[in-house]
Amino acid sequence: VEMARAVLDEQFCRSCVAAYLHIFVRIHSKAVFVNVQVQSID
Repeated sequence: VEMARAVLDEQFCRSCVAAYLHIFVRIHSKAVFVNVQVQSID
């Protein structure tokens, strides 16, 4: 049971990290896009 729980925790952790990275990249790329637009206006 402990082994299965450890495997499940690891999979859950990976999915959490993947989701976090996905959100971070989306926010970061959106911020970069906005910065580029602002700079091009100037």
